[in-house]
Amino acid sequence: MNNLSECYVVLGHLMNKDGSLKEESKIRVTKLINLLKHKENQIIFFCGWDYRSDSTIKIGNALKNFFIQHSNQRHDLYVSDLSRDTVGDAILLKHVFQEVIKDKSLHIITSDYHSKRAEKIFNFVFYDTNKIFMHPAITNSKNNRKAEEEKSFQAFKGTFANILAGDFKKILNRLISSHPYYNGEIHSNILIK
Repeated sequence: MNNLSECYVVLGHLMNKDGSLKEESKIRVTKLINLLKHKENQIIFFCGWDYRSDSTIKIGNALKNFFIQHSNQRHDLYVSDLSRDTVGDAILLKHVFQEVIKDKSLHIITSDYHSKRAEKIFNFVFYDTNKIFMHPAITNSKNNRKAEEEKSFQAFKGTFANILAGDFKKILNRLISSHPYYNGEIHSNILIK
């Protein structure tokens, strides 16, 4: 296992049926490549599930494949493929990869308009355990996404109401029991080991 004190996390967005990334996903991975220009042997996570019923490829794998095609550096690559949204990205990263990320700072790569909400979510989940650093990838959709981001953040606050930041057992249980992407309401129940 890599003993470096930091790791990088690319949050998934969208892809085509064949697993080729849509523009915003490409921008996120390109941001990662630029951040790692003078580094090797970093721990990198690509997040995202098999959200397309017409594809056998998970978005996390598509992000990883794009990275491999466009970077010739050696790194420790992981796919966090259970997450269906940003909340799941943070919680399931911590749950599944606890030993890999322990005591490491997390460098989160996402789109510029999404960066503030993602930072609040990751700080809530990783409160007092990992330092969070945001690396916004510049997009053209910053201005028209503010209302949607605020609505999503309010939904997050409602789902995790009355849970203290960093109380991970309660956070994980609330994700499984109350979040519609994970409790069977919108998507199938998630099975957690």
